[in-house]
Amino acid sequence: MQEEGEIKQRDDLEENEFEEILITPKPGGTMILVVAVLGGAGALCFLTAQGNPFMIALGYILAVIGLIVFRGIKTLDVNEAILATFNGEYVGTFKEPGYIWTNPLFSFQKVSLKT
Repeated sequence: MQEEGEIKQRDDLEENEFEEILITPKPGGTMILVVAVLGGAGALCFLTAQGNPFMIALGYILAVIGLIVFRGIKTLDVNEAILATFNGEYVGTFKEPGYIWTNPLFSFQKVSLKT
């Protein structure tokens, strides 16, 4: 018999039970700065390229990396959570309010925690 407060192991979970995995997010403010730097560097490469194919390619690469990083920035309000999945498999839940940065390859679903 399971005592109160004891956490079930994954093997002990019944078919219809669900184990929540809390993920501590990285600060989103820092990643907004990273996106701004990548965007500025990409724009600078385009402006100074003068027909140089290396600089044009570098500008495109920086712009694409900036867009990928930007996709991971999320905003969470109070009493809200984000469920993260990767290829249909549950990865975890984000619950801390504010700007957060997550893996941009995850799929997300916002959920209200109000009852």
